[in-house]
Amino acid sequence: MDCVCNRGLTGADGSLCIECVAGKYKSVSGDVACTDCAEGEYSAVVGADSNVCQKCPPNSLSQSGTSERNGCLCDVGFSLADGQICTECPVGTYKDLIGNSACVVCLTGSNGESGASRCVLPENTHIVKVTNEYRAIFRSSDTAAAALLATAITQHRVHTTLA
Repeated sequence: MDCVCNRGLTGADGSLCIECVAGKYKSVSGDVACTDCAEGEYSAVVGADSNVCQKCPPNSLSQSGTSERNGCLCDVGFSLADGQICTECPVGTYKDLIGNSACVVCLTGSNGESGASRCVLPENTHIVKVTNEYRAIFRSSDTAAAALLATAITQHRVHTTLA
């Protein structure tokens, strides 16, 4: 009879057994692969012989098999404020990506609600990216004219001045 790997260890029957890596566990003996912690969970335990996976903190998520708490990433509209907890982006800011980056201040003339994933412009207000550093903000109730002006600005056919 071949040797079998115990719980928390994996390998083919009769061969070398290796501990399950962090982010995985194995609760049965034999020729069975280690099981990943589920999405939204993590475990730093090496050689876990039971499901010791912990849930990510509120307002964060992780990929399956995550091995560290810092693998839990803040949801859209939340940022890692104190290195521990994902908190809502404050009013006037937003975050449109999953991750632990800071919330971004909304451009002048737009507004972000608490926990916003984007900023909202007042009605008939348009923002056009002119260069990587500059954006133009203008108001027009004529959407066709606004589209033409936006095109002209982005193609540098119109020079804008501050009012």
